[in-house]
Amino acid sequence: PLPANSGGWRGSLRRFWASLTSPERTYGMAVGGGVLTSMFLFSRASIPYLPIWLVPFIGVLCGLLIAWKTETVSPVRLEEIMAGEAMGMT
Repeated sequence: PLPANSGGWRGSLRRFWASLTSPERTYGMAVGGGVLTSMFLFSRASIPYLPIWLVPFIGVLCGLLIAWKTETVSPVRLEEIMAGEAMGMT
């Protein structure tokens, strides 16, 4: 197999897939899909021409977008994390 930092379209695809399957983005996709689906099911909401089986996929995409932009919206400095750990916080 090619190394992860190789050039070309395979390297780009491998880097994209690695960023897509990171734990925080996977968590964001799961929560986004679960929250939007449960809101639709519990409220019995419906949007014309949108089947209910498509709602989880829209939630997954919204969760992925939010997880992707988390660092730019609310950045956390490494010094703050280290200070919290030094004070005994986990």
